[in-house]
Amino acid sequence: MQHEFDLLILVEGKKDKHILERKILPLLEVKKRILIKEIGGIGNFKSWKKFRRMLENAYGYSFKNTLILADEKGLEGDEEIRRSIESADFFIIIKRELETWILANYIKDAENCENPKKKLKEILKIKGRIKYCKLKDFSIEKMSKLGSFREFLRILED
Repeated sequence: MQHEFDLLILVEGKKDKHILERKILPLLEVKKRILIKEIGGIGNFKSWKKFRRMLENAYGYSFKNTLILADEKGLEGDEEIRRSIESADFFIIIKRELETWILANYIKDAENCENPKKKLKEILKIKGRIKYCKLKDFSIEKMSKLGSFREFLRILED
């Protein structure tokens, strides 16, 4: 049985997948059929094409396009990973990390924050790990002030 998707979105890890699936996409009126998969770390983006083929062969999935969302933070100095990411149909390198999008809900200059996770913890008065499932009040309007998020919306709308 074939499962057809308009877009395969590849992210680094489970938290990124959770943020997209449960916090951001429900706020959008997306007409595309989307599958989000975590690839298990930035280094695995080198073999994203193999990962896509495995999904197609093992699960009978088909994809019109692939979007890779990668954290800038993890790409520093690794040109091989960067070239691999840039070979996808679409790619977005998020300034710092995906948490920058969340931080934009709380501060104006989120893209210039050196450590978005640390800043989120300070703002939300969290000790230990951030429980992303408990975060609320996401604003598409506020996140849309970030260039990488606007590009994400554009890809979803095309």
